Amino acid sequence: MSQNMYMWRGMRGILSWSVVSIIVSFIFMVVWSNHGTLSQLRRSDLVSASSDPAVSANLCPLWKRERNNATLIPDVNLNIYPSRNGSKEFIMCSYPKTGCSQWIMLLHYLLSGEKNTRNFHSQGEREKARLTKNSTSLANASIPRILIMRDPYKRTTSSYHDFRRRNPEMTNISFPTFIFEYVNKTSVKSKQPKDHRMPISDGCSNPTWMHGGWDYVFQLEQMSLWLPCILAKLNLTHLIYDGWNNSSLFRTPEVTVSEAIYTALLGQPREKSKSIVTGHENPTADMHTTGTISVVNRVFFNDFVLGGYRLRSI
Repeated sequence: MSQNMYMWRGMRGILSWSVVSIIVSFIFMVVWSNHGTLSQLRRSDLVSASSDPAVSANLCPLWKRERNNATLIPDVNLNIYPSRNGSKEFIMCSYPKTGCSQWIMLLHYLLSGEKNTRNFHSQGEREKARLTKNSTSLANASIPRILIMRDPYKRTTSSYHDFRRRNPEMTNISFPTFIFEYVNKTSVKSKQPKDHRMPISDGCSNPTWMHGGWDYVFQLEQMSLWLPCILAKLNLTHLIYDGWNNSSLFRTPEVTVSEAIYTALLGQPREKSKSIVTGHENPTADMHTTGTISVVNRVFFNDFVLGGYRLRSI
């Protein structure tokens, strides 16, 4: 083979990679620019946002929605978080099995001034701060409304482990049986409250608030990205990280550059992402079968839509 042929093949390889690089860069720039303020930030800023309130506050518009004045249907998990020591009042729904313990702990502090990491579930904070149709906060457009969602496949798996923990006499129940009998039929009685295994959209985000009732709808799986942002926006950063050092709540590992970019571009983290800590029921194994996927797709369909999660094919 002639020397010219080798040179041509080498140049063709370089040109091919150059074309690919240009195309990838162009796609990256177009998609990146469509994410509002994210296009104004360096990639390293996405990582430093976990520790720099000034940067993290600039990420909030990425999740901001236009809300309407839809009629409220109260739910015990829909609460008013009052201001304390300079923090801002906000409305939040943190449904069971979405990392709600940390938010109930915060609610307890905002109501009582006590930073307690034990027994906060049993002290009735939810009922004390329950949002009602007569709450003046509903008419105030400056008070943010925040909803936390979780991937229905992972949430039902977490609910299953919680179910077995609460019902020790039923530890031999299989995951498919749990889905068919207790998720598909929420009226079945057990020691596990039914809101731990029912769709979030059936509770806090009932049809009237489904699409227009919220300022922010966050995915639990993206917590490493949005938590610093929303804490900074609500002036809660100093309250959260001063006094709860012995608790894993409100703690998220630092986001890598690749993880931040992947999440920003595709709208959700990698399937094997370890970017969140959600308590004692944080399963890593996928237990779903074709049959359970079919039930979850049907029962939790509105959660998939509202949270921006992908349906699995059957």
